[in-house]
Amino acid sequence: MDTQTQTVLQNGGFTVTVGRQFNSFSATELTGMDVVLLMPNNNWNSGDMSLAAQTALINFVNAGGGLITSEWTNGKVASGSFATLEPILPVVSTTQYTGGSTITYNLSATDGVLNAGLPSTFSFMGDNFAGVESLFAAKNGATTYYSSSGGAGGAGVIGWDVGLGRVLQISTTVGPNQLADPNFSQFFNNSVTFVAVPEPSTWLLLLSGLGLILISSRRRRK
Repeated sequence: MDTQTQTVLQNGGFTVTVGRQFNSFSATELTGMDVVLLMPNNNWNSGDMSLAAQTALINFVNAGGGLITSEWTNGKVASGSFATLEPILPVVSTTQYTGGSTITYNLSATDGVLNAGLPSTFSFMGDNFAGVESLFAAKNGATTYYSSSGGAGGAGVIGWDVGLGRVLQISTTVGPNQLADPNFSQFFNNSVTFVAVPEPSTWLLLLSGLGLILISSRRRRK
């Protein structure tokens, strides 16, 4: 997953560094970086991010950094992880999710960067890492950029500005099927540019490791 995600973004013109897993992430890795991707997938059940690292990530965003998360970040927040980080995330946390596979994103709010090169509606095959998509609802003040007609329902992409930075949450796991899809990979590259305030120069990719674990009982299937 790390290699495929790195390749997709490098093909989009970005310089990508694969950081340590979220449970051993260190604030020192943020030096000189503009965007963080926090996407637990195969390692979703591997504990939590340290308080110091979460605090550093909040400071990073407030100072102008970008943060993108995927499905399992939301699920872990709802189960008690990333508690310090939670206030800067624009999605209402929930354990409700779906295991369905086909997902369609429908444009809800127009943005010249995020929507660039994309049709107003595009479909893709989801990826199952003990779940495919979280039920997303926007917090007050957040913007829903895409709704989703996947099994979870709700929104597909929600974002907002935090201090001088920006946070964007994606409802799905962002796995191999999605990254191989031309429209989704375009959207994914657009997302990195979108959260970079101002125009990016260096990139940090904070990704998951391997090791699929059985689903936690704290997640409620829709």
